[in-house]
Amino acid sequence: MLSLTFLTGCATKTRYVERQSEELSQAVYGTKDSIEVARIDLAERYIKQASRLVAPPKNRAKIEAIVKSKNDKETERVLILPNSNKNDKVVFVDSPEYLELTKDSRIAQQLKMELQNWQLYTKEVDRKLTEQYEIQNEMIVKIQDLEKQVLEKDKKLLRKDIAILWRNIMIVSLIGVMGVGVYLRIKGVL
Repeated sequence: MLSLTFLTGCATKTRYVERQSEELSQAVYGTKDSIEVARIDLAERYIKQASRLVAPPKNRAKIEAIVKSKNDKETERVLILPNSNKNDKVVFVDSPEYLELTKDSRIAQQLKMELQNWQLYTKEVDRKLTEQYEIQNEMIVKIQDLEKQVLEKDKKLLRKDIAILWRNIMIVSLIGVMGVGVYLRIKGVL
């Protein structure tokens, strides 16, 4: 009976921030899959969400743009794609070619579905970030409560230590007075 009481007293509702969440996995694999099918527009969206979910590293990998000189004063940034994309046509979002693609009903439907999925995913990321923030705040409050409890216990221990010290001083004083009384009695003064 006593052990059951102790076991039920150990149950807590502690929640921890996950190192890897479903939302982060979706972002990483969404980026990977988007790059594999030459959808850099989607890869950009997914990687931005992944960077919201993960704290920046202490030592970031240094990545710089490739900038090519056109003439004396002009430069242009170069987009470099993997060799697997050498036979693919490059189309920029909101360009005339892109708008032409959206006139195809199958492609328009695909883009519409991707946008809906993207909006749902973004809401999930926002929910996850809110949950992580709440858990972190909850942990901070619990730590502060524990610190207060430790300080209170330290104060109680200090009071007990002072009370024990005074008791010991009184005992030693009484023993000393009794010893002096016995000594004086033996000497015949009392």
